[in-house]
Amino acid sequence: MHDAVRQLRFALLQAAAAPETIDALEPGPEWTALRVAPDEALWLGPAGAQLRPELETAAQELEPGAFVGDVTDGWNGVVLSGPERRELLARLSPLSLPEPAGGFAFVQGDVLGISGKLVVLPEATVVLWPATFSAYVGACMADVGAVAGAAELDWADCAPRTTSEGTLR
Repeated sequence: MHDAVRQLRFALLQAAAAPETIDALEPGPEWTALRVAPDEALWLGPAGAQLRPELETAAQELEPGAFVGDVTDGWNGVVLSGPERRELLARLSPLSLPEPAGGFAFVQGDVLGISGKLVVLPEATVVLWPATFSAYVGACMADVGAVAGAAELDWADCAPRTTSEGTLR
């Protein structure tokens, strides 16, 4: 199972604003947009990617009080891959995996009894959870045989290569 579960290295931005403000923001081509709610979005990017100051400025110009920030430190994740990834995920979550249209699909909900996020790719599934639950998630994953090996994977190596515009609206 070690090859099927790898730690994910990534950067994560969050925006909280009116839907039209979020729709107008362009963080850059290295980021994949995950629409959490009409007034909230996450952008998943490669490890070390930085929030561009002009993105914060643009958000404030469109909507004073809008939030755009780097929330990477508040999240952890793994990548499930290989032929057993669906079986592993079934042990972690009751969520159904949709087919990745447009390069990927995004689902959120119950992952090990906490609010998690799944990014479904053609050959892998990214599982994200709030960092405050990392010890709990690690123990639960060990209980179901989903222990991450020493290998890590950067989001840049598994991110969809298609545009995300309109995919998760």
